[in-house]
Amino acid sequence: MSHNHHIQHAISRFLNTPKNFRKEQDAKGNFMGFSPFDTSQLQLAQQLSDKYFRISQENTGNDPVGAVFAQAQEDAQNYDPELIRYALMIWIVHDPEARRRNIKIPPLGARAPHIVTPKLNHQATTGQKVLQTTDPKDLGWWREDPNLNEHHEHWHLVFPAFAVNGKTKDREGENFAYMHRQMLARYDIERISLGLQLVKPFDNYSESIPESYDPNPNLSSNPDDDPSTADIPFTARASGKQLSDLGGNNTVKQLLAYRQQLYDRIDGRGSNPFGTDDKSATIVGNTLETTLHNLGHMLIAYIMNPSQANSPSVSPGVMIEPRTAVRDPVFFRWHREVDNVYSRWENRQSPHDFHADAPPVIIKQDGVILAFKDKLLEADSKGSSDDWLNYAKKTFGFDANLSNNPVITNELQTEMKTRNFVWVEDDKSETKLTYLYPREFYYFFRVENTTNSRVDITLRVFLVPEVLKDSRIHWIELDKISRTLQPHEKAVFSQPCDESVVIRKPAQKTPQEMDDSAITPSERDQVSTQSADQQSDTFFCDCGWPYNLLLPRGTREGLKCKLLVFITDGAKDAVKKTNIKCGSLSFCGARWGEPYPDARRMGYPFDKPFKNNSFDATFAGLQNVAIRDVNVKWVDNFPDVSTVA
Repeated sequence: MSHNHHIQHAISRFLNTPKNFRKEQDAKGNFMGFSPFDTSQLQLAQQLSDKYFRISQENTGNDPVGAVFAQAQEDAQNYDPELIRYALMIWIVHDPEARRRNIKIPPLGARAPHIVTPKLNHQATTGQKVLQTTDPKDLGWWREDPNLNEHHEHWHLVFPAFAVNGKTKDREGENFAYMHRQMLARYDIERISLGLQLVKPFDNYSESIPESYDPNPNLSSNPDDDPSTADIPFTARASGKQLSDLGGNNTVKQLLAYRQQLYDRIDGRGSNPFGTDDKSATIVGNTLETTLHNLGHMLIAYIMNPSQANSPSVSPGVMIEPRTAVRDPVFFRWHREVDNVYSRWENRQSPHDFHADAPPVIIKQDGVILAFKDKLLEADSKGSSDDWLNYAKKTFGFDANLSNNPVITNELQTEMKTRNFVWVEDDKSETKLTYLYPREFYYFFRVENTTNSRVDITLRVFLVPEVLKDSRIHWIELDKISRTLQPHEKAVFSQPCDESVVIRKPAQKTPQEMDDSAITPSERDQVSTQSADQQSDTFFCDCGWPYNLLLPRGTREGLKCKLLVFITDGAKDAVKKTNIKCGSLSFCGARWGEPYPDARRMGYPFDKPFKNNSFDATFAGLQNVAIRDVNVKWVDNFPDVSTVA
């Protein structure tokens, strides 16, 4: 066994969260439990991770990973092990030496399966009170998707709300606002697909919260378990509870003060108002995250027992940490409140003038073509070698009539699948996970360059339910694609959905890929002959939206949506060219230390108010925009091509 493999194995074991981790925390005196939303604990995590960077740099010529790991093991004897695991993961994600040696953080489902995956149901104990999750229990499959939970945890490791080794990732605060807005939009779309109302913001801090949340059985103790090894629960949150003070600065009064301070700076009151330029987006986002957002998480997490938040044997709710927070419906109510504060800043700005900024290109309304991969394989079994580009040029020629083409679809499809999960750390019992999955599809774009010069362009692809088209915060990003047009070229471009800039790449498609590793087996084979530095670049993959949740589920009848393709000037976008088909450029940026690969604001063209609050008025008459209708339909099954090249 190589040294790298040995140290990876040891680190993986160290990062596993034991079932009795709350008892570990109590033993170290951290009765509140570790949370990166707690200011003092976040500062301590920063100090520890900075120490690990120093140790790594001091041992560059020897064994930096081994030296850091030895220090982390020693620190775990003196501090809350969950704090040390978090600080070590920050180091692994960001340190060049760790990446050069391909040290990986194991998937969340492997590190802490009892936290993020459903367990075989225990029989309810006689007389035991069981709470029911409300608002809505029918969306538990989405909120509790293990890959979604891992995405949220990993995003907060990539962007930990502090300077990592003295450097802050480019546009971190803006990314905080944008990524969470996209999560909210996707959740809202799932709600309206069930006939529910949009998420109501939690903006009245004295409200008795009507929604309840009961964690899955694996998050609660089984009374028959040995107390020394029993699952330590996240406290269920009953309905009708109000925020209360936790002590120190963790008070409802402070939460109200944070919001008012943000309002004052946004509205231009006082001596330190926020600007309205692009750089201010990060300042607003950073301030919002580290004040209002974080304190809200803490107060909600201990809403059931605020007076005992710093007492032993008292567990918080799932809102206490990123890896579990999205499971509680109140997460989305709180983040709608947070996003409304950010929107308040955006809404003080003037709408974009897209006519003045349009590149010299034309994309017609029929210039956006959709086709399922299985249908393309039937039409041309060898077309995958060039992503059906030659096939598209012949079949979808720029002026071709596409009205009766059997390959083209006006409908995107999803299905609910199941996969087995094996409890390796227990008795190897199995349970079934239900998850959403899209039918693989390709985009084809027909675009014309109207000048005698080469033009670089960026195609920005967004989707929204038709009933929400006038709400700019509900347009979800599907992709962002860079291309070059030759003089007067009438081009046809292809783009597979599994190379989207929003998803973690390579896309995790099979059950093994979704549960066993952040890197697919085929990807490991492809890079086995690369140098260490090349492999380090290739394995920059862990951050991004889950591929299985790329599309909303839709409805049985077909959710009526608008698909928008907005083309911008690549010279003004300054999108950094990269050959790394890995990670999520949109949600996670480029490699560490590099600028975010888009000069536009995140979410452009939906980052400022619509003209007259109207989608139609904003985008009417633009030659660089194509808007088409598409239905998103939830079906029982469709052809599986996940393993087809």
